[in-house]
Amino acid sequence: DNECRGKFYDAYEDSNPIHKPTTTLQRVIDIWNKLLIHRKLIYSEGYLTVIPKQGDKYDFMYLSDGEKAIFYYIAHALYENKI
Repeated sequence: DNECRGKFYDAYEDSNPIHKPTTTLQRVIDIWNKLLIHRKLIYSEGYLTVIPKQGDKYDFMYLSDGEKAIFYYIAHALYENKI
């Protein structure tokens, strides 16, 4: 998020205490993890990974089409409404 990046940079330049901003992506992941308790999403080093309650973790791209749609709808709602 450019807005988060800008606030972070401004705080650094002004020598204010720097708090890690919450990005839209992190908010989407947080909502996803509250709604779909059988699949946990984590974001690390540029990759989204899915950790199911049972079985091995796997890449985000292997989600079902329905699960990908849920992710998209959450992201779209947050982005459009700047929540």
